[in-house]
Amino acid sequence: MAEAAAAVICNNRRPNSRSCGPGMNLKQLHHLCSDNPVTIRTLAVEQALDPVVALGVAKLLLANDGNLASLSPKQRQCFEQVLRPLIEAGS
Repeated sequence: MAEAAAAVICNNRRPNSRSCGPGMNLKQLHHLCSDNPVTIRTLAVEQALDPVVALGVAKLLLANDGNLASLSPKQRQCFEQVLRPLIEAGS
């Protein structure tokens, strides 16, 4: 299921859709989560966030097709401080 989600790039959603942030590239997120999780963990630690939570948020987003509305406020903070910068850097 995660691989199917990774094939979807959020840019194909309606422009006003709030379910996916600008720059959300599920293919890049899948790459980070599967092939380079240490990058997610390292940045989480640098941001004083739990690295296990950061990786969990990445997996949750993949399972939910990048739907940011499914995140709690703490998970959203993790996305904004850790995952979004990594996704944008790799896109």
